[in-house]
Amino acid sequence: MAFKKKDLCEQLDEYAPNFIGETAKLAAGEIKGKIADISISDSEIEDAMREDRDLQKAKETLDTAKEGYNGMLTANRLKKKYLIRLLKDRANPAS
Repeated sequence: MAFKKKDLCEQLDEYAPNFIGETAKLAAGEIKGKIADISISDSEIEDAMREDRDLQKAKETLDTAKEGYNGMLTANRLKKKYLIRLLKDRANPAS
């Protein structure tokens, strides 16, 4: 069975139940105000995340754990980039 990606409304129902019903009939000015309110909320959440010491410690632990993998992935990306350039150069040799 193939994976079906949820559409926007399905995602909103999951993360913000009632949002569609509460906002469907808002006037344009009210929609703009709602967008501004959500943007302010985003900033507050991002500030809280930056100030969360437990989260910062977890990120540092994750970064340390990923170091070896990141190096290998970077090497592979660089190898692919080089090989693609090599293919392009061979397809279009300099005259």
